[in-house]
Amino acid sequence: MSNTFAILSLLASFRAVSAAPVRWPPRSPTLRENDPYWEAKFDYRAHYDYTPLKSCTTTVTAQAADETVSAQAAGITQPPTLLTISLVNSHAAAISTTHNSNAGAPSPVSGPTTPGTLAAGATAAIAVPTDWAGVISLNDASHAASNGNSLIEANYQYRTIEQYAIADLDVSYVIVTTTPSNGFTLPITCSCNGLGVTGCNKDLFTLGSCPVPIQHGACPNPLRSDTNATTAHPFFAPCQHAAYTYPNDNTANSQNECQDGQIVCCVGAACPPSYKQTQG
Repeated sequence: MSNTFAILSLLASFRAVSAAPVRWPPRSPTLRENDPYWEAKFDYRAHYDYTPLKSCTTTVTAQAADETVSAQAAGITQPPTLLTISLVNSHAAAISTTHNSNAGAPSPVSGPTTPGTLAAGATAAIAVPTDWAGVISLNDASHAASNGNSLIEANYQYRTIEQYAIADLDVSYVIVTTTPSNGFTLPITCSCNGLGVTGCNKDLFTLGSCPVPIQHGACPNPLRSDTNATTAHPFFAPCQHAAYTYPNDNTANSQNECQDGQIVCCVGAACPPSYKQTQG
């Protein structure tokens, strides 16, 4: 009996050690302003920022099961292998474009990857694999495109909670850096299955006066580095919550709305609005 008791005690001790808390980053609303990786490498994954790690005493097996149930309950659909981002130029003139992939991210498997121009009425597309993340910069063709312009920020990264890639994107008029020209150049909206999920089709240059000197075709955003801002500057206000108009304008972000693998982004005031323009 004493030997049996000793063995049971040993097993209990081993179980207590092997069942140490499992830690993983839970999902949370976007909070990109405190993400050093975002600022250092333009990591657009920061649109679904992870809160500090929390402990959980469930086992890895139970965690995986819970994550699968959570994804199913949320109605998230497993996407195709490649995500296609199409660009439609509805601007009155040609536009300049620049495509940049994040450091360490895989390259697009097809489509333009170098700076170029897109004629009025023309369409172009890139196809990206799982774990791609990057940005498309857009400007009137009278100026070169850069990260200081109106942006399409997107990623297609594998997430352990859903156990497959999630399409995440937004239109942005602000990046949290000290670059002086981060701001607005052109209206952009992005749609999935015919629904505009992010962006704003309003030409801000026709609705107000840029509060600072225009630089290379861009109206610099006065709030580009103000992580305490809760409302847009008046010039950018018509697009508040539809596009990023200040660092924490997180309603502009779209997740889980483009799981069929097709995103169509339209450039110009003639583009259809996104549904988020009604939330401004």
